[in-house]
Amino acid sequence: MPQAKQISMVEQAVRGSQTLKELMGVKISSYQEAFTKLMAAIGIRDIQLLVTAFIQGEEKNFAMFKFVNELNNEIENYETQILEMQSEIDKNLAEGGQDSQKRRAIKELEKKLNKTRKEITEMEDLSRGNMDKVDKIKACIWKIAQVVECDTNQELIGN
Repeated sequence: MPQAKQISMVEQAVRGSQTLKELMGVKISSYQEAFTKLMAAIGIRDIQLLVTAFIQGEEKNFAMFKFVNELNNEIENYETQILEMQSEIDKNLAEGGQDSQKRRAIKELEKKLNKTRKEITEMEDLSRGNMDKVDKIKACIWKIAQVVECDTNQELIGN
């Protein structure tokens, strides 16, 4: 390869490297500016504290989400139990509920049914309260993501 061509290739590589350095400098400045905005908005001046607070918020959000899912599973189980109990009550009534033993069984099943319905109502109330908290945490995370101008992909942050 002629020496002039080698020199030209080296010069192009140097120019490309300088352009890359300039682009990296602009990108770093952009990140520093976004981080400064974030610190000003939140009031946390220490980077480590900010990162720790964000991670703790994410962990709390995930724990609440898991808890809400567990409550929903319990509610589904209770609803299944209610259907089974109601079916058993209907079956006993259809077979002639005049028998005192069957009436006692029906009354007992109705008590269980009422208790289960009450528990479902309590769990639904608790679930709604926790979903409200999860929604608030999502809103905070969304705002943080907007302040730092990061990718606000719905799958990463949530709706």
